[in-house]
Amino acid sequence: MRLYACDDPYWRVPTRYMDRSRVGGHEKKLEKFDRLYPGCVDDLFEGLPTYYGVLCVSKNDLRETVKEAYERKKKFSVYPDDVIERAYEMLSDNKKRTVYNEIISTFQKVLLAFTAVEKREITEDHDDWLEREKKNATMRYIMENRGAWLYLFSRGAPTFYKILGVNRAKLKSGEKVRCKKMQRI
Repeated sequence: MRLYACDDPYWRVPTRYMDRSRVGGHEKKLEKFDRLYPGCVDDLFEGLPTYYGVLCVSKNDLRETVKEAYERKKKFSVYPDDVIERAYEMLSDNKKRTVYNEIISTFQKVLLAFTAVEKREITEDHDDWLEREKKNATMRYIMENRGAWLYLFSRGAPTFYKILGVNRAKLKSGEKVRCKKMQRI
């Protein structure tokens, strides 16, 4: 599932606090970046993953890998199309990628001046984006491989309900059910 959704190792919120007057220079730098590359800074402040996390690529991946990831995400993702477009634009060009890395670094320095509540809110938004993308990616994986799964079931493979030990009748009636420990079949 790595190709469909991933965590975002480059998005970090610092735990310490620094007075806003000490990060003013970094705020001005972010404003400059925002004028030059509209949307990139706003995406971070809205809790969206870094563009590396959006496309599921690393800082060292080649342009071809970024293009493949872009094509994959264009087809099926919870991220807005304009975010995916910006991610591709920034990461497919080495100069813009270097600038984007500087944007991330500057963003993290500006976060030092955020209160604990503000940091928690932006972290929750970020985590929510990642969770939604992972659920979406799981559904995509299932949809792309449903033919293989149907083939296995037609050959006598157990259902997920049986593997998990879930009583389907109780589940259908709306009763809460718990999965049993994995059973050997």
